[in-house]
Amino acid sequence: MQSTIDLQEYEMFPYIDQLLKEERFDEVSHILKSTDIANTSTDLLIGYLCITLAAHDKLPYRDLFFQKTKEELFRQGENAEKILSNLEGKIQ
Repeated sequence: MQSTIDLQEYEMFPYIDQLLKEERFDEVSHILKSTDIANTSTDLLIGYLCITLAAHDKLPYRDLFFQKTKEELFRQGENAEKILSNLEGKIQ
């Protein structure tokens, strides 16, 4: 998995932000659901989790996206707990 975000990927952040502002949560969930986690950069996955954190309770697929991202990071030998700390979206 790459660790950088290319320009095309970067352009997704303003798009997702706009969808969230417009409360188009189904479309954001679709983006998360259609993301190929194993072939997406770690930076982009973390970016998706960051940008969707405030709306986590309105995005039904986000919890599974978080879990699959965590599993992929573990598979790669990364410290998933540290990398994803505070991004789960559950009230502690």
